Amino acid sequence: VNYWQSADGADKRLVFLNDGLVRAINADTGKYIENFSIDVRNALPEGHAPTPRPLMTNNPGRIFEDTYIVSLPAGAYDYASAPADIQAYDIKTGALKWVFNVVPRIGQFGSETCPEKDREKFGGVHNWSEFTIDPETGIAYIPTGTARYDFYGGNREGDNLFGNSLVALDVRTGERLWHFQTIHHDLWDFDLPNAPKLMTITKDGKKIPIVVVAAKHGFVFAFN
Repeated sequence: VNYWQSADGADKRLVFLNDGLVRAINADTGKYIENFSIDVRNALPEGHAPTPRPLMTNNPGRIFEDTYIVSLPAGAYDYASAPADIQAYDIKTGALKWVFNVVPRIGQFGSETCPEKDREKFGGVHNWSEFTIDPETGIAYIPTGTARYDFYGGNREGDNLFGNSLVALDVRTGERLWHFQTIHHDLWDFDLPNAPKLMTITKDGKKIPIVVVAAKHGFVFAFN
């Protein structure tokens, strides 16, 4: 669950996912905010694998300023699976602000790391755990999982961005600032299963802000 309040403190909301819908309740009264109900499937790209049921995830998302950011679940463990795109909504109106395609669409950055054939069927690459936002910089650090199918990659030749990656996004725009892929073309479900940690280290007398993420395969990655 997430908490948000307006600048004057008059509007206080608890925001959460319920049966695939982003809902909000008044934090003072417990009553639903009227006309605020978002089906996260609305942000799926055209031609995606069918999703006959609501897409529900355990990831609560995050709120930054007046923006609610949530990552779709993979939807299924099948070879043809929903892409787990990251999306952002206006916390006041529910309007979609931006979408980041974790499986790049043809022509987007990283598109060449997946074959063009059956691109609309590629899925997974889901941020199934949680992610971290730096409130000082407005950067979201989002760890991702494996492209589907988890244990077979014959249908997805290449490095498979942005699978098994730490992706840094500008929360206000959805722009990719940088990424690091910990496993190229994963076949063993070595996704990043935890929220990155924001820390400050001192090296050679200088304080350096870092983000740290641990991986299933026993490595710990640290980045400026």
